[in-house]
Amino acid sequence: MTQATVNADAIKNTDEQLRVRYSNRLHSFGYDPKTLGWDTAQHQNIRFNAISRALPKNKAFSLCDIGCGFGDLRTALVNAGFLLEYHGIDINADLIQEASQRHPDCDFSVRNILLDDDTATVADWVCALGVLNFRFTEFDNEVFARQFIRRAFALAKQGLVVDMLSSHICSTYPQEDFVYYYSPEKMLSFALELTPHVQLFHDCAPIPQQEFQLVLKHESEHAL
Repeated sequence: MTQATVNADAIKNTDEQLRVRYSNRLHSFGYDPKTLGWDTAQHQNIRFNAISRALPKNKAFSLCDIGCGFGDLRTALVNAGFLLEYHGIDINADLIQEASQRHPDCDFSVRNILLDDDTATVADWVCALGVLNFRFTEFDNEVFARQFIRRAFALAKQGLVVDMLSSHICSTYPQEDFVYYYSPEKMLSFALELTPHVQLFHDCAPIPQQEFQLVLKHESEHAL
């Protein structure tokens, strides 16, 4: 069965809108979580801590961070004791320049995995945090999310971690019209089409909205 996909022109148009949005925020806020859409560094770190449970402990691995922003995830993981070779990619050249200056020992590049030659993005693990939150106007979020996850998982030798805002809305925070809320049940069902080795975490505290995290692995870590 043919999978629905978003055409390249629509992706390019949306990329340009997002580049302008985040370059303007960088100009306004500078090196600050607010530039990337976070209200506080504390909430940003909650998300970083959540990803750590999916990644290998006491074992070196390479990680490609899609939508890396300033590369702050790398700092958080290194401080937590992870042994990783970090590569960050983002569609915004201004953010990549800032990240490169702050992490001169890491590899950063401007690219979109759905448009560019992505051989450089292959890694043991791939993560995408907050990449799918924005409500797109030129195409359907559900179609794009599936296309993105399928491609990102193909680039991962071991596994993919991706998070999304949950359609199980947090009662203490108003629903916003510029973000998209995904059904965890539907996204879990889709992930199981790609691999039987899937975990869904819906237990993170709202930051400030309820999110869920999907972990897709090519192989099970637990032998029977």
